[in-house]
Amino acid sequence: MFKLCGTFLLIGGCVGFSYSLCMEKQKRIRLLKEFKYLYSLMQNEMLYTGEAFPGLFLRLSESVAEPLSGMLFRVSEKMTLAQSEGFEEIWQKEAAGVLRDYSLSERQRKIIFDFPAGMNLWECGGQVKSLQRQIEELGNLIAAMEQEEKSKNKVIMSLGIAAGLFLTIILL
Repeated sequence: MFKLCGTFLLIGGCVGFSYSLCMEKQKRIRLLKEFKYLYSLMQNEMLYTGEAFPGLFLRLSESVAEPLSGMLFRVSEKMTLAQSEGFEEIWQKEAAGVLRDYSLSERQRKIIFDFPAGMNLWECGGQVKSLQRQIEELGNLIAAMEQEEKSKNKVIMSLGIAAGLFLTIILL
């Protein structure tokens, strides 16, 4: 009886661990999709309102989900206070705080951290083009990650089940 219960718990634990690895990948993709959505909203707002960044970020903080909502609010607040830091430094510090909870690759982090570098703060047309480039780059990255995820998730789940069965056989 105890062996049977232990077998189910061991296999369940291995499958659960495999599932958590798959969900971690989904979490990263969701974050990148949120950034893509944010950039798209920014692009539309810039085209139609031409509002400066502090006000734009404050308004957009109400349109996006956490953790980006809080990040945008803090960026807007710091830019409004006219601290000694520039926009790029403020963005990178706040983005680093958000990305701390996600295990993104260096390329994925670079796309998010480089957002302000491509923005010409005084020319709306340049800002919109830069945002379009960011959106396209994130879209390509997300598509590649989703394609990779489909194949890898099957392998991860299969290995989790196989590991559970293997450990059960060894321990019995």
